[in-house]
Amino acid sequence: MSRIGVHLFAAIVVLVSKPYFVDCQPSSLFHSIAPVYEPEQLHYQSTHHDAWMHSGMKTFTFRNRAFVVKYVLGQSDLRHIERAFASYERSTCIRFVKRQNQEDYLYIKKGNGCYSQVGRAGGRQELSLGLGCLSHDIIVHELMHSVGFWHEHSRADRDDHIVIRWENIMPGMKEQFNKISAVLQDTLGEQYDYESIMHYESSAFSKNGQNTIEATIPQYTNVIGTARDLSSVDVIKVS
Repeated sequence: MSRIGVHLFAAIVVLVSKPYFVDCQPSSLFHSIAPVYEPEQLHYQSTHHDAWMHSGMKTFTFRNRAFVVKYVLGQSDLRHIERAFASYERSTCIRFVKRQNQEDYLYIKKGNGCYSQVGRAGGRQELSLGLGCLSHDIIVHELMHSVGFWHEHSRADRDDHIVIRWENIMPGMKEQFNKISAVLQDTLGEQYDYESIMHYESSAFSKNGQNTIEATIPQYTNVIGTARDLSSVDVIKVS
């Protein structure tokens, strides 16, 4: 086990709205607004608060960019997080700098599972990168939640782009496929993005190995949920 160290960073982002917990993309670990488990790690429980899911928070803004990040992880884990930070710095206006003594900050820890609050919470705001959570796509996905974005499949207009196969969804998991009213959602004027880092994979929460989500454009069914980094539309939204 690596030695645990404390590393202080800040990301230049501002997020406003009530925070919620969501967890990682189900291509690696399942998403949830309630406690959810990775298929290979059913004994690891994530703690979350109930929330609706959508693409962007109606009340967030990126006009000012100051969001402090502090994390407590092993030295060997830092390279994975720094690589994810670099993806944002390379493609967007988000920048990461060392934390000083700011009161509001994102606290990245090795908790039980992968989850993040969405938007700016104020004070200590947790993002967990637990066992199995340090792949590049998961870290980028969780940071996207912290920046203020929800899952793509929950957009109000999703029925024009995907079909939910309710009959194939695991018992108790149908709420993961809820969509939110356009009144509460802000897609920032961008098209539905099959290639988003925030999209569920086609077999997410499947009880029988069959698809739970299928694209209305068939060739995209095998594309959704396979992103390994920010898509071009993700970049536009963040920027």
